[in-house]
Amino acid sequence: MRRLVVCTGNTCRSPMAKAIVEAYQAEGDEVRSAGLSVTGAAASVYAVLAMREIGMDLSFHKSQLITSEMVDWADEIGVMTASHKVAVTSLFDVDPDKVTVLGRGISDPFGLSLDDYRFTRDQLCKAILQWLGASFGVVPMTAEHIEAIAALERECFADPWSANGLSEELTNPCAHFFVAEQNGRVIGYLGTHVVADEMSITNIAVTALHRRRGVGHALLHTARLFAEEHGLTRITLEVRVSNEAAIRLYESNGFVKDGIRPGFYEHPKEDAAIYSLYFTKEDAV
Repeated sequence: MRRLVVCTGNTCRSPMAKAIVEAYQAEGDEVRSAGLSVTGAAASVYAVLAMREIGMDLSFHKSQLITSEMVDWADEIGVMTASHKVAVTSLFDVDPDKVTVLGRGISDPFGLSLDDYRFTRDQLCKAILQWLGASFGVVPMTAEHIEAIAALERECFADPWSANGLSEELTNPCAHFFVAEQNGRVIGYLGTHVVADEMSITNIAVTALHRRRGVGHALLHTARLFAEEHGLTRITLEVRVSNEAAIRLYESNGFVKDGIRPGFYEHPKEDAAIYSLYFTKEDAV
C-alpha cells in the first residue's frame, strides 16, 4: 500500500503524519508527504520537538509541493481538512474516494504553542490508526480478558504471569492494564504500576500474527497518554538486552536507555536494559 499525506505547507501536520504512518503501517507499505503551497522549508521547530517526544525525528525534513506524479503513485491520500480534499481532487482530477480527511479534521498548529503541536500530534495518532484500517481498539483490562492474556503470556514469555496473578491486578489500586482487542479477541496487552509520580511497565505482549502492525505502538501511546493526563513525570521499564525488536519499539516511542540491571532475568539468565520516557527536562538530567 502506498499512501500520500497532504497539508497546506508540508511543515507541520503532513510530516508529523508521515512519521506516524511509518510507525503504524504494515511492513512493505510506503508513505510520502507533501503540501499544497510551500516547498523547500524545514519542519516547524515545534513539530520537531513534539515528534521527538515520541521518538520520531523530523529534523531532516524538507517540504515538498504536491505533484501529479505523487498523486498517481499513491493508492490512498490522507488530508487534514475538507478544503484540502477539495483542492486535491480539483487540482489533479482525482477520484474523491481516493482522498480521506483524517479523523474529523486535524487542527493546524502553525504559529501556536508546543502544547498545540502536541494536541495535533495526538489527534493524528488516533486518526491515522483509523485510516490504516487498524480494526483493533485499546481498552482497560477486565475479568473477561484474563484467560486470553494468560495464554498470551505463555506464548511470549519463559516466566509467564498466571491467570490468578493477572486477576489480582484487577483489585490492585496501583495497577493499570490495557488490552488491544480485534473483533472481540485479545491481540496484545500492556501492564503498568503507578507509584507516586512514576509509571512502571510490567509487561507488554502482542500475538505473533499481529506484530509489526502498530499494536505495540498503540499500547505504548495509550500508556503515555494516561501518564500525561495524570501528571506523571516518567515511564520506566526493563527489557532483555538481546531483545532487539522490543528495544527498537521503545526507542521509536521516545524511551532512552538509563542503565543495566545485571542478571535481572532468569530462564535464561540475562541482563536487563533500563529504559525511561521522561516528561520534563529536569527529570532527564
